[in-house]
Amino acid sequence: MLIDSINSIYDANPYCYNCQDSCTICEQGTIAKLRKVVFNRNSTCFYNIKNDLYKGFGSLLNRSSFLKDSDCDGICLYYETNIIHFIFVDLKSQFSESDINKAFEQDLYSLLKVYMLLSLCCDYKKETLRISFYAACPRCDSTDDEDTIKYNILLSDESGEDRFANRYLKSYFFGANCCCKLKDIPSIKNKIFNDSLLDLDVEFNIATPNSTGCSECNIDL
Repeated sequence: MLIDSINSIYDANPYCYNCQDSCTICEQGTIAKLRKVVFNRNSTCFYNIKNDLYKGFGSLLNRSSFLKDSDCDGICLYYETNIIHFIFVDLKSQFSESDINKAFEQDLYSLLKVYMLLSLCCDYKKETLRISFYAACPRCDSTDDEDTIKYNILLSDESGEDRFANRYLKSYFFGANCCCKLKDIPSIKNKIFNDSLLDLDVEFNIATPNSTGCSECNIDL
């Protein structure tokens, strides 16, 4: 019903198309090091939402000093046992904390815009949503770079510094789960949003190719 409702309400263009067993999100930049992310799940119909639907909100968001008209590279969704799994992904060209932060920021603002759009649609309810953010980027250039990041994580933990970035960096390097309520994301805190939005659970994932220098990242869901 959600897909039918999207196509019924936002009928100016075909904004949503389906693909079987895998969904591909591409980086349009000509000099990007990571060009493509492929999500794979057997016997699954993915629905890819074109970013033409959620880009160009400037005139609306200018009413806010906080909201940004920032877009991730792609959004897709699929159904699993009464749950609608939304995936927001942004591709970056290097493994750096600043780039990964930027990717998650673009995922976040894309979610806020899509939430506004789809709140008009049938079957779009907080209770049925699962939200995953992905920052996709090349692997670290060297083991020395990896060790430096891990060491910085250890230092900030030992000093008692509660850095949100440590949560998803630990998830990537050490396999720890990184999931929180939307209201606990630092840039959202103290903003008085609708409770149904603030109570959304959001997973943060860093995805990299299997080998250094590879321009494609495959993710099995």
